[in-house]
Amino acid sequence: MASSSNTGTLRLSGDQIVGMAGALLGALVTAVGTYLELRPNRILGGDSVTAIAAFGPGAWALLGLWALMFAACLPGTGRTGAMVRGLVANTTMVVSVLLVARRATAFVAQSGDVARASLGISFWLSLGAAYIVIFSALPRAKSRNARALVSLPGIVMIAGLLFTGQLNSLSILVEYAVNADSFNKALVQQLSYTLGATGIALVIGLLAGVGAAKNPRLEGPVFATLNIAQVLPSLSFIGLLIVPMGWLGLNFPALKALGVSGIGWAPVFVVLLSYALYPITRNVYTSLKTLDESITDAARGMGMKPIQRLFTVELPLAFPVIIAGVRIAAVQTTAAAILAALVGGGGLGQIVFFGVQQTATDLILLGVIPIVALSLTIDASLRFVETLVRTAQEGGLT
Repeated sequence: MASSSNTGTLRLSGDQIVGMAGALLGALVTAVGTYLELRPNRILGGDSVTAIAAFGPGAWALLGLWALMFAACLPGTGRTGAMVRGLVANTTMVVSVLLVARRATAFVAQSGDVARASLGISFWLSLGAAYIVIFSALPRAKSRNARALVSLPGIVMIAGLLFTGQLNSLSILVEYAVNADSFNKALVQQLSYTLGATGIALVIGLLAGVGAAKNPRLEGPVFATLNIAQVLPSLSFIGLLIVPMGWLGLNFPALKALGVSGIGWAPVFVVLLSYALYPITRNVYTSLKTLDESITDAARGMGMKPIQRLFTVELPLAFPVIIAGVRIAAVQTTAAAILAALVGGGGLGQIVFFGVQQTATDLILLGVIPIVALSLTIDASLRFVETLVRTAQEGGLT
């Protein structure tokens, strides 16, 4: 019996296995692979250096941190080990960024202002590995404060380094400095696509979803139309809209004044709106159809009319599911808006494709990273709202 008990205490849990995998990956990419690319200018090739070659003793400190994360995943470490590896992962992220920033500053100072210090694949993989470790620690963090302590310090400190200018020698920040006006305009356009398409889709999706849930005759036509829009490839869909949108712009002065034409923002916006409609409409429909009948019967027994039941009982109860649909639509729209650049619609895709034409990796990343950051921020924010509403509803029902 004692032997069986000892064997049980040595068993690794799923989160510990994930944490070990992240720590091993982080140690591997720190020891080998390109951590920094040091080039005399934007065009010419340069030296691809490992973390050990770039940082010397600093790299060995990073390896020590990865080893500590691995040790915090061993059997028996439990919740304390999870908190330790989460905090160490955040520390490792910040130390990595500080080391590359210091090395980049020294290289540019030595080689001239046109020199470039680009982040290599191993650096990005190390950040990914740190997030794997953080992800492995989150299930053990039971309170909201504990989860914030595990997941936020690294992001907050790196953001502080960014906004205080300590990372300005990195090539991606140099690209931003050169293209600041274009980037800021593209970012506004990207946000306009996301917020505009998702907002209008929410209004239309609420109407269509409620109509389909309340009137069975509308269910087939509504979802048949939405399904057709979903299966069309995005580029083909935009191509199909060029002629009709061009016709509308030519024949209706008000639309022409808004910039509606066969190319530009209009066809892309229609495509993004069409894609965003499906998850919102489907979630509205599903949430209303699956409501507990006893609740709606109680509202009916209180003498509420259908429109009263809808706005005071049904939609409030369905709100968390509707928010989940909005979250899916917003994240999907943020990513898909990159296609606007292909038809002169602007957005961050314009930065990405310009970087491709220039074979400038850092310029590509300057467009890609904000798209990823926007998607993650929108997803996390709406998940938070969804969780708050569900918690409030559960508390009210109990």
